[in-house]
Amino acid sequence: MSNAREELADIERIATSPSMVRLTDTILRLDRRDVSRLITAYFYFRSAGKSNREFLLFIATSEMRSTLSVGLNVLPSLLIGLLGDKDFRMLILSSLGDRTQDLKKP
Repeated sequence: MSNAREELADIERIATSPSMVRLTDTILRLDRRDVSRLITAYFYFRSAGKSNREFLLFIATSEMRSTLSVGLNVLPSLLIGLLGDKDFRMLILSSLGDRTQDLKKP
């Protein structure tokens, strides 16, 4: 039970950090249609068994406007958190570790 309490405390600490709050505020201000299209494309590709690489290729070509809009709005908040908040940086980078493996495949 102690492990669950520690995890909950860690999640609460990071969730209320200025970096995470800033990123959340940025995401909540995004255009709904852009976010909806990207989320739908992600689930569509994942449900079809396609790789992250195929998804990224699709959004870079077919959903360029939505991708640029979301990316340009989220990037500053993400960079500030990555540069200035160790816990935020470790959480984001650790979560990306497993997801980038299929990007390296030819």
